Amino acid sequence: MKQTMTFLFAMFFTQYAFSQEKQNKYSFELGKVNQYELTMTEYEKDRAAEAVVIYEEGNFYFSGNVENRASYNFYYAEFLLNKNRKIKIKILKEGGLKQAEFAISLYNETEYSFEKLIISSASVYNLTEDNKIEKTEFDARNITEYRLNKNYVVKTFTLPNVKVGSVIEVEYDIVSPYIFSFEWSFQHRIPVIYNVLKYRAIPYYAYVYMLKGATKFDEFNEQSVVGTKVIQHLEYREKDYRIGMKNLPAFKDEEFITTPKDYIVSIDFQLSEQFFSSGGSKRILSTWVDLNNGFVKADNFGKYIKHAEKAAKKLLPTLNLTGETQEQTLENIVNYVKTNYRWNELYGKYVFSQMNEFLRTKSGNDANLNLFLIGLLRASGFDVVPVVLSTRENGTINKQYPFDKFFNYVIACVNLSDSIFYIDATDPMLPFNQLPERCLNVEGLVVKPQTDEWVKIEEKELSVIYNEFKINLLSDKNCLNADIKIEANAVNAYDFRKILSGKNERLIHHLKTKYGFEIRAFDISNAEKYKKPIAFSFTTTLPLKDEQQIEIHPFCQMSLSDNPFKLPSRTLPVDLIYRRAYKYKSVIQIPDDYKITSLPVPIDAKNQYYSLLYSVVQNGNTIEIEATFEFSKNIYQAKEYGYMRSCVNTVIKKLAEQVVLEKN
Repeated sequence: MKQTMTFLFAMFFTQYAFSQEKQNKYSFELGKVNQYELTMTEYEKDRAAEAVVIYEEGNFYFSGNVENRASYNFYYAEFLLNKNRKIKIKILKEGGLKQAEFAISLYNETEYSFEKLIISSASVYNLTEDNKIEKTEFDARNITEYRLNKNYVVKTFTLPNVKVGSVIEVEYDIVSPYIFSFEWSFQHRIPVIYNVLKYRAIPYYAYVYMLKGATKFDEFNEQSVVGTKVIQHLEYREKDYRIGMKNLPAFKDEEFITTPKDYIVSIDFQLSEQFFSSGGSKRILSTWVDLNNGFVKADNFGKYIKHAEKAAKKLLPTLNLTGETQEQTLENIVNYVKTNYRWNELYGKYVFSQMNEFLRTKSGNDANLNLFLIGLLRASGFDVVPVVLSTRENGTINKQYPFDKFFNYVIACVNLSDSIFYIDATDPMLPFNQLPERCLNVEGLVVKPQTDEWVKIEEKELSVIYNEFKINLLSDKNCLNADIKIEANAVNAYDFRKILSGKNERLIHHLKTKYGFEIRAFDISNAEKYKKPIAFSFTTTLPLKDEQQIEIHPFCQMSLSDNPFKLPSRTLPVDLIYRRAYKYKSVIQIPDDYKITSLPVPIDAKNQYYSLLYSVVQNGNTIEIEATFEFSKNIYQAKEYGYMRSCVNTVIKKLAEQVVLEKN
């Protein structure tokens, strides 16, 4: 039988052995810790590193699935995938002690199909005062576990006697019946000196892979294994692949990105074809069209929608939808699902429970709610289709590779006259046609038979926070009195409503904590009218430092003052998620016994990155100042970062300018 493994990016492969000079310093083998590793106090390529991975190895291979073999419900479970991991870490600073904490997730689909964890060794090495190597073993009885959700169990343990200077080593295996996809990360949040993945392929499964965070490997070798392997009735030859990366820098978490998974150097495998011992093969991965057709036919997707359409015959007549416009009907059906069915905060492109259970418990994952909504809307005559997507924390979809694992969420797409509505029914606090931030992740795949249509998913409405100030000088009390009104729409309105959560005290506390002043006469409107901007107002007083010369911040220190772009440079795109703007208006009343000695200078600046309009108008004893700052787009490339950071600094400096008064 022909042995097959499909590798993409072949043009980028380079093959060479790892530098021998490093062998003199570091031992790339567990159980052999040398003096240099124990005495080193910093890593020469990153002197600020809290810890460094000296060596990490993955060893993936297949073994026969002989235990409970008949109980597995997938045709490719004749083999188990064994994922062995070895890692050796040097602790350099106090902050690196957390590297001794391990959390390993295990997937369990049913009581018959589960992953097993086997810890082979876990040790800590330290130097004693007399310069001898002391080894402390981890007791496997100290492993704890907790259930993350219906399908994941997490096993945790912390190595003992770990201190600055320690070298830790861990080796464990995950034995899995899930061979459809797997991955390996070469990079971590601490530097990595050498990381290698060894993969032993068998002639029954062909995989495609995607390399992320890099364009080539430092090491790539393949060779056929001498001799044959026999498992039950099968006799076959294996092939070894060795894929290595060296001297990887620590991945630094940067703000305004989708997820580190999109950028950390890693490799993802997905099954593309199965070969049968009796001859012939079956394509597992071919095109987006095939993937789409699978969604339509699936019991826990397309057929679930049909069950929802049947359930709609009893439910819809109870909603009193007659006499309404199409958009009103759409909104009422969406709000019915939002208020009567609860999201269990689990993600999935497929439903977790079937229709009878969902209707009984009135609870389910996003697919339960949104596919149910699609069924109701179709029964009402709406043109609606599912759109599968990847949430921001799950990563960006690469359209070159039709990987099923990319998708972890589903929403509804409704075509109504000349408008398209993207709808998610999981959060009752959002307007019916506004998606949560987790769904704003570039593109989604429209689920229709025989198609591969993609749609762009973004927040179209500009999110604005509007701040209005009326400031009066109370000279007899040596303070300023400020009446302040804040209005927010779109995403900003949702954020305020989450803080509020039905209790004014929570929002008042938030404002006090953020701005540091007392709040009186608090009032709020549209708190639960989710389609409208939320608005609230209050009064406060601000002390004066000098009664003879008064400096007044027109926006009461509430304008943008902290640049979120703090790094001097950036290698990743800046993803703001949605377009945003800040608007301010201040009306300042000047007493007769004061004169103006300094006013901010108006400015009107606009380019491809941002716009800033700042106006100042004086009319007698009244000063009116308005400022509008707006980001021109929601995604900026890394090469634009420096200019963008500088622009924001300019805006902050301008918004901080003060009106100066002097007593006559």
